[in-house]
Order: sequence, then structure tokens, then C-alpha cells
Amino acid sequence: MIMRLIISVFLVLVAGSAKAQVPVGQWRVHLPYAFATSVETTPERVYVGTRHALFTVEKADFEVRTLSRINGMTDQGITAIRYSSRHQTLIVAYESGNIDLYKNGRFTMIDAIVRANIPGLKRINHILLDGRFAYLSCAFGIVELDLDRSEIRNTFIIGPNGSRLQVHALATDANNFYAATDSGLFLASRNAPNLSNFSFWQPESQFRGRALRHAAAFNDGIYTVVADTLFRFAGGNWTATVLDAGFPNTSLEARNGFLQITNSFRVLSLDASGNLRRTFSDPRVQSPRMAIEDGIFIWMADDGGGLFRYFEGLPEQIVPAGPASEKSVHLHAAPAGVVVSAGGFNSVLANRFQSEGAFLFANEQWRQLNRNTLNGVPNMVDVIAARFDPLQQGKLYLLPWGRGLYELENNELKQVYDPTNSSLEYIPGSVDPSTGRGDTRLGGIDFDRDGNLWVSNYGASRPIARRKVDGTWESFSLGEFTEVIDMLVDNSGNKWVRSRSGGVVALNRDNTQFKNVSTPEGSGGLPSPIVNCMALDKQGALWIGTNEGPAVFFNPNVVFTRDRFDAQQIKIQQEQFVGFLLGNEVVTAIAVDGADRKWFGTTNGVWLFSADGTRQIHHFTRENSPLLSNIITSLAIHPQTGEVFIGTDRGVISYRGTATEGVNVHSDVQVFPNPVRPEYTGFVSVNGLVTNAWIKITDLSGQLVYQTRADGGQISWNGHDLNGKRVATGVYLVLATSDVGEETVAAKIVFIR
Repeated sequence: MIMRLIISVFLVLVAGSAKAQVPVGQWRVHLPYAFATSVETTPERVYVGTRHALFTVEKADFEVRTLSRINGMTDQGITAIRYSSRHQTLIVAYESGNIDLYKNGRFTMIDAIVRANIPGLKRINHILLDGRFAYLSCAFGIVELDLDRSEIRNTFIIGPNGSRLQVHALATDANNFYAATDSGLFLASRNAPNLSNFSFWQPESQFRGRALRHAAAFNDGIYTVVADTLFRFAGGNWTATVLDAGFPNTSLEARNGFLQITNSFRVLSLDASGNLRRTFSDPRVQSPRMAIEDGIFIWMADDGGGLFRYFEGLPEQIVPAGPASEKSVHLHAAPAGVVVSAGGFNSVLANRFQSEGAFLFANEQWRQLNRNTLNGVPNMVDVIAARFDPLQQGKLYLLPWGRGLYELENNELKQVYDPTNSSLEYIPGSVDPSTGRGDTRLGGIDFDRDGNLWVSNYGASRPIARRKVDGTWESFSLGEFTEVIDMLVDNSGNKWVRSRSGGVVALNRDNTQFKNVSTPEGSGGLPSPIVNCMALDKQGALWIGTNEGPAVFFNPNVVFTRDRFDAQQIKIQQEQFVGFLLGNEVVTAIAVDGADRKWFGTTNGVWLFSADGTRQIHHFTRENSPLLSNIITSLAIHPQTGEVFIGTDRGVISYRGTATEGVNVHSDVQVFPNPVRPEYTGFVSVNGLVTNAWIKITDLSGQLVYQTRADGGQISWNGHDLNGKRVATGVYLVLATSDVGEETVAAKIVFIR
């Protein structure tokens, strides 16, 4: 009977937990995979290196998998990959000079080049395999990597008089090494007594002083390419063949009995008999980087189009799901999804003219929102922020810098608001006399409790604008403070904006009084005039992130009810020292989770503190976690899953926290994973619970197994009972007790051992 119940509950709960894809405490990356730089094949799979991560394609079933820092990769910015069948190891080389050796599902880092006292760039351009060695062509010379011992053995500085000369590729035949460099082709005998001595490397006369980027040994000859021409060196002579006239060649690879040449038009293959075969071109190809023929397929890495698989000349594009760019200047999360704004402006607040737009992550799918994907959208560049309408499902607003306010409904453009149809204003001096139009710069957006939309109109004489629910517009003055960005509406209806001149400016609920809040005592007492972010917590307190830590107004109304007012800095004790919370950190982003805990993005990683800010819970950095970078640009927390989305200067990554937004009555309770299988050792999360409810977990007989209090609307349970032992196979009930004492069965969990 019990087993039938377990099976029945199993069938129900598998569907019920499908929305939550990441267990509590785990990470996942959200990176673009279209910018492929290199490709390599093995008997089982194809590896594709991109600017941000790796992905693989299984040859048996063409299943696509991704690999990143979450899997143990050292770095981003892959420049070359090569597989050694002798060592069953994939060599991954990076822009930084780092090296990863990937074998048996594990990455091993070699950082000797990064640590070496070599000035300038340390980029690795190419990898040549030769027995036990891998020769790395670098920005400063050649590095010899001993794969038997997984260590650097030698460095060859081959430029004239021992100068550092960038080597782009290396080839070898039975007698010589051939290095394609910024100054031509350099030759050295394989039997030279000391290849570290530059005098054993001599320039070849044909290309003396000309930059060469490619070299390959094939069919008893050495090949290179210049512009649209293929050159072959054999018998002491060079011969030239123009391939696709007018289309520069971009890569040269000798593998599997073929010489592959890619150009900006297509892929070409030269076989051992000298026959040249051409693939068909494809408009999706953007910037071919290299190609390899393997069996019946040609695999091509394209910088912008991902991986192309050619069969009988016909291409198929393969790109794992992800945003179209690593840029993330602003993140916004709501039940409808997460929006990444990929625009921005420069240091003088002028346009960068970035056309990526924004990226929407909803239902585990990514969608690009820009002028190429939105029908009828005008010139949309530099989207700096986005916000879902809290009262109208499917409605999303975008802020493209200088272009006004874009209203989308179900991912279709419905309206563009600018001075022609609203109270918004053009920035002074931007109006074209011939058209009467100029730049409408909106720097921030928020909604008040009544559903009215508020924006900050940078440079306008009345820089605070409101669009009421009935569609009418009105703007309000901040006196001399016209250069304002960001927007936050607090629980009382006060409006807060960042001022370019320093601090923040607050406009009261009646829109009749404003105050400048900055560093002087009695006028804000902020720790720094440089304010980067603001956030409102569950108690209505306003947290302000500055270049010298955060400060908080526990009652934001104080700026309008008192003549003197100051924000508070939270004092914390670390060991025997007392100091201010993150007082030495540049706070770039603040987010508040369902348990009212504070997440701080800084230039030194991500911090999580207790609700009152006095207890540190986490400090994630690139050194102790999969975090892509320590420079954080934005934070947003999905209210239903508790997944913390972290924008960095190298892309977006997320971490599933333990807290979600609570509800007044249990609704749509989700358990993940469910059932809990024997091999699973992580946390079981239950969300959709009443806010901060007391939780008991019992077996079917009512025996208490575990108890805790919800973090907002979620609990995280490690599957152990009160004695620290993993629970037995069975069904377990999650009982929730609200603050008024009402107890209900919120969920069931199935454990299988």
C-alpha cells in the first residue's frame, strides 16, 4: 500500500516540480555560445571553444552539452583548443595565457605563463602537438608544454636579438619548425641544440617583414595564407593559388588527411591528391575562425554564428541556448522572467550605440529583444534598464538611452513614448532643427503601489515623469538637479534618483518638495558622494550603495520630516575589530531576497548578509566559487525560485539561494528535486510557502523528522532527520504553521534509497 502511494505521489510531483531547474546552493551560467573561436574533434565528440566557455556535441546522438567555470574551467576567453589522443587530454588555451588540461571530466590548471614575469600580452594563439609535447604559439614567443608531466618545459623567445615576437602559429615537418609571426615566417632546425636561443631561428626570405597568422604542414609541404591566396612551400620553392578571389582566408588546419581553409565566404578542403572542394556559403555565417573535416562532416567554428556542421556541403547551425551577449549593465527579475539589459553609456553619458538590446529569460528559454527581433521597432540602441508592469501581465518596458520609453506587450512593440506623446523632454541641445526631434534620455524606471509608472528624464527641466494608470503623463521639477539617473519609489510614495553631481535626490509623495541627500552631516551623511545603486527592503528601509560601502535610511520619510537627517552605517564585529558593513568596498548593486537578507554586488565579488546586515552569510569571489568575475554590475533575484542572477563584466551567472518571496496562503508549492533519488546529496527545496512559516517535516505516521523556519517562502532541507541520518525510503509531509497558528499540509516529498 505504501509503495503504491509512493508511486502515485511520484507521478504527481514530477510534473509539479518541473519549473525549478537548479537545486539550492548550485550555480549555472548564462553565457553566449555563438562566438566560437576554435573546434576540435575526438572519436566520441566535437569540442567547441568560444570566447566565454566550451560546448560539446556528441557524435553518436548530437547531444549538446556546455562546460564552464561551474565545471572547473579556469578562465574565459578561449583562443585555441587541441586534443592529444596520446594523452586522451583536451588542451584549452586562453587569452590570458592560462591553460587547462581536460581529462576524465576534470580540468587541471597550468598558470605558469600567467605568473611568469613577462610584460605585455600573454595570449595563446595556436597549439601544435608533437609527440609528448604541445607547442603553444604565444604573444611573446613559443612555450613548450610537456604533456607527460603536465608542466611547462621551455620558452622560446625567437625575435631578432632576443626580442619578444608574437607567434601566431607553428608547423613542423621532419626537419624544421616553421613559425608564423608578425614579422614573417621563421625557421629553426628540429635538431638545433638550443631552441631557446633566438639565433637558431632565422627569417625566411619570401615573407620577410610581413605578418603571417597561419602555418600548417600537409602533403610534404608547408602552407600559409595571405589575403585570398594559399601558399605552398616545397622543394625550396613557393607556389601560390588564389582561392575565392576577394575573400580573405581566416584559418588553416591540417587534420585527418585534409587541409581545411576557411575564408569569410565558406570552407575549402584540400585532399592529399591536391583536389580542392568547396562548401556552400550560408548567410548565417558571420566570421569563420577554423574548420576540421572528420568523417562525413566538416565542423566549422564561427565567431558570431557558433558551430556549423557541413554534410555534403549543406550547413546546420548548432548554438547552445544563452543570451546573445555577455553584457549585463542591468538585471530585473519578476515572476514573468529575468531581463538582462545589454546597453549602457560612456563616462560622459553619451551613447555607445550598442545594438544588442535586452535578453529575456523565461520558462528556461532565452529571447533576444532588439531592433532585429521586434517588429516595427525604430532605432533601438543602448538599453540600460527594463521593468515588467506589476499589474499588467505580459507588459514590459525598455529604456534605450536617448530613445525614450519602449512599451512591449507579449514581446511585441506597442508604443514608444517621447516628447511627442508624453510629458517627457528632449535633452537640451539635441534637437535637430530639420526634424524637431532629439534625444530622450531615461535613466531609471519604477512603479508605485498604485501601478503608476515613474521614470527619471535625464537633462530635462522637469526630470521626474509619471505615467498614470489611466495613461496621462505629468512631470515634476527637482530645481537645479536635472542630471539624474535610476529611479526608486519607496513604500510611502517618495521618489529617489541618483544625481550625477553626487548623492541622491528625493521627491516627496506629493511631488511638492525635494531634498538633496549627500555626504554632509545633517544632510544625509552618506559615506561617499558617489552613489551606484539603491534598493528597498521588506521593512521599507532604503539601502544606498556607495563607493565606500552601504548606508540605510530605516525610515526614508525622515528626509522630509526633519531639518537634519542622516543615513546609518551598520556596525559589525569581525573577530576583535568593529567596523562598518563593507566600509572599504565599492558597492555596485543591492538586492533583497524573500527573507529580507541583503545581497551586495561589489568590485570584490558578491556578499550576502543577514536581514539586519550584521552577520555575513556568504562572500562569493572568483577565487572561491564559479563566479565569472569579481566586478559585479547588477543583481536580481527571481521571486518564485530564489535564484540570484549576478551580472558581471564577463557575463551572467546565477546561484540558487535558500529564500524566496513568501505568500499569504500556500499556493503553487514546488518541491525540487522530487522524488529524491539515492545519488542526490544536495538540498531539497520547498517554495511557495507562507512567509516565514514554521515548518515541520514528518513521516506518514506523524513522527517528526525535521523542523525549521522558512526563509521567506522557501525551506532547504538536506534530507537528514533530527539525529543527522539520511531518511529512509518513503513519503514525507511538509507541515506549515502560519503566525496565527494554523497548520496545513503544504507538500509531500518522496525519498528513494
